[in-house]
Amino acid sequence: LGGAPKAWGSRSKQMPLQTLKKEEPKEEPNKGREIFGSAAPKPEEEPEKLVVGEGAFRAGGFKSRMSEEERAKMKIMGVLNRMAPEKFEKLAVLLIEENKILENDVILKNTVELIFKRATTQQDLCSMFADLCSFISNKLDADRSKAYKRMLLETVQSEYEALKNL
Repeated sequence: LGGAPKAWGSRSKQMPLQTLKKEEPKEEPNKGREIFGSAAPKPEEEPEKLVVGEGAFRAGGFKSRMSEEERAKMKIMGVLNRMAPEKFEKLAVLLIEENKILENDVILKNTVELIFKRATTQQDLCSMFADLCSFISNKLDADRSKAYKRMLLETVQSEYEALKNL
């Protein structure tokens, strides 16, 4: 308790500089180095070929292994995510033209299911999704339009029955 504490850098604890420095042995400047790039493989040696595993990373590999229907489903989901009343016309046309909805029954069925799911989860946009169903129906020819309406009816009925059984 009596007296002032010693300063951190007191001279009594410092070591002379000569004891801290160690002399390292000097190496020859070119020892262990190859001259003129002789470390490169020689032309007569074939480099070992890499074996690509099944789960190896490939740029865009996930999408390249998907079927046409799966790719279209992802695109449709992307368009439906951006759907808003202000963008309705532009995105509805994009949905039909880009995703081959009018040509492929599987893609059309997926579209119906995705639109129905969106309409039931986003009740504030339900009327817009109903307009989208009408827009798609008007773009189809008479026979396909009937089939489309049947798909809509079956989707609604299956969802209703699933809720009824809960």
